[in-house]
Amino acid sequence: MAVPKFFEFFGVLLEALKDGETHSAKEVKEIIAQKMNLSEADISDMLPSGRQTTFYNRVNWAKTYLQKAGLVETPQRGNYRITAEGKKALKSGARIDLEYLANYDTFKDFRSISPENDSESSQEEKNESPAEILESAYEQITSALASQLMDEVMRLSPSGFERLVVKLLLSMGYGNGINDAGKVTRLSNDEGIDGITLTRLMIKHNVGVSVEHTYEIKRVDSDFFSEEL
Repeated sequence: MAVPKFFEFFGVLLEALKDGETHSAKEVKEIIAQKMNLSEADISDMLPSGRQTTFYNRVNWAKTYLQKAGLVETPQRGNYRITAEGKKALKSGARIDLEYLANYDTFKDFRSISPENDSESSQEEKNESPAEILESAYEQITSALASQLMDEVMRLSPSGFERLVVKLLLSMGYGNGINDAGKVTRLSNDEGIDGITLTRLMIKHNVGVSVEHTYEIKRVDSDFFSEEL
């Protein structure tokens, strides 16, 4: 099955904490995976960036939203605990979703400063966490760029294409130079090159493209706060 949307983890996350004890993030994720019958493939599914699993990302955002609403707390780094308000929410039998969390002023304050409110396409409509919205936008931009690169590559002469391949291989750390072009192409022993894979590698290694904007996505440095200040 596909990994549930981040807001679909709200209820099961609270269920995992309903005993009122403090649980480690690892333990909570294991309980959630079991309760939702997620397979190893589901848990291992990666975001487009390849830097984090979809499951890990969505559970973390679910915890953040519940914490902003006051239903979950973090008594110590990497550990979660349900609050009295969280127990009350579970006992009510109501569906714990974004609409339910909107009943809490602290959550509304959190949402009021979120960039998503400046867009006609809200997060509820996208059904994605903030990080996934960025990932999705990045993938769309990259796909469009790959298509544009393909158009340019198709206009190259055979010799121009060969030089492009050599430059790409050099950028990837292969070969010794343009003079080795014949040697490099013969080593591949291939009748053709996958166009999509060529263009994706060009983007990754900055061949035929230039950086227009750089965005840094930052997170709290837990190690910093664990040290004596």
